[in-house]
Amino acid sequence: MRKPFLIVLVPLIALLMTAGFRTEGTASSWKRTFEIRTTITVRDIPDEAGLLNLWIPYPIESSQQVIEEFRIDSPFPHTLNREGKFGNRMIFLSIPDPPSSFGISMSYTVRRHESSGESSSPETQERIGWSLESSRLIPLSPFAAEIARTHADPKSSLSEQARSLYDHTLSHMNYDKTGEGWGNGDFQYACDYGKGNCTDYHSYFIGLCRNIGIPAYFEIGYSVPSNLTEGTIPGYHCWAYFWDGKAWIPVDISEADKNREKTDYYFGHHDPNRVALSRGRDITLSPPQNEGSLNYFVFPYSEVDGRKHGAIDWTITFKEATDL
Repeated sequence: MRKPFLIVLVPLIALLMTAGFRTEGTASSWKRTFEIRTTITVRDIPDEAGLLNLWIPYPIESSQQVIEEFRIDSPFPHTLNREGKFGNRMIFLSIPDPPSSFGISMSYTVRRHESSGESSSPETQERIGWSLESSRLIPLSPFAAEIARTHADPKSSLSEQARSLYDHTLSHMNYDKTGEGWGNGDFQYACDYGKGNCTDYHSYFIGLCRNIGIPAYFEIGYSVPSNLTEGTIPGYHCWAYFWDGKAWIPVDISEADKNREKTDYYFGHHDPNRVALSRGRDITLSPPQNEGSLNYFVFPYSEVDGRKHGAIDWTITFKEATDL
């Protein structure tokens, strides 16, 4: 029997990506601390499998989110890797001659603060660069630029233009997960059908911003219910940031649509009822996966002998912790 490997990772906030970040406003006045536990089962692995690779998102660390006491219990060795473009981190396992199934568990504590912006940092220019790029489902196009110009006055400030696009997105989109096509973060789908989930709302907003020169990017993780102190996380959630010339400003348009009394709040704030796992789109993992970039990275991803292996089950539970 293989002896499980166990690692404990201390916070890396001083070492990775977050130098120079600060939280604007009164971010420390609203915060939550969670104990998170994730269980993952990889199953239905073919008997003839020669090599299984598995990548698991490792949560972002920033001025809004501190990760402590990270532990992983696995029957196989693993490393903590970081991809080069967006700075996303991940647990990576490479398993020769894998068994037909195996399980992994992870736990960590999250100290999450309300966010009202991230100011400039040493990596701001790099982030601005990729926050203006076209991606597979958020293209740069004359069509998208024309929509954006229709709703945003180019003589106004970047923040005022972004607010106009935020308000347009709210009026254009409906939170509706019926039918097919939603949930991919597809700008054209959102444009044509005006409905979807958080990925579609924020991809539409990001696409409009980028097409008139406002840097904007996608971040994804999951929501933690605000009315519960423990339970199971039901699914993912995503949101966006845009650059106003001085700071990265948070928006959460799908939450604003579900809570219209908070429309003004969610332009410029993220509440602490969330955990961020990754940012960006069209993600190449570390080491690179074989089957092409990921649309976004919020679920564990696996390949067997270079082919995607989708038979993965996972559960995330949380418990409110006392904030010392």
